[in-house]
Amino acid sequence: MGYQTAVEDGLNVFRHWFMWSAIERRPGHYDWDNYDRQTHLTAKNGIKTIIDELTHTVPDWAYRKFAHARQVRRTGGCQRRAEQKELFQARPAKGDIGLLVIPEA
Repeated sequence: MGYQTAVEDGLNVFRHWFMWSAIERRPGHYDWDNYDRQTHLTAKNGIKTIIDELTHTVPDWAYRKFAHARQVRRTGGCQRRAEQKELFQARPAKGDIGLLVIPEA
């Protein structure tokens, strides 16, 4: 479905998930092309964009670099090590993950 069709169907707001793993595929190299294109198309069609960031979509390089980091649940408990890589690559259940903790070395 194109944006014009969405407008014809009454859509006027679009939530766009900005994922860290899609933006910074290599350390320090940011690729905003897809996000720029999408926000340009929404603006061109009169649709407002809500940007929502998914910082827990950690790129593979960061997972390797910060292997000692742990994702902490909102309840304060840490994810088990075996679950972490899977959680870094997929969106966890709403409200499940509170923050990513990188302890000092």
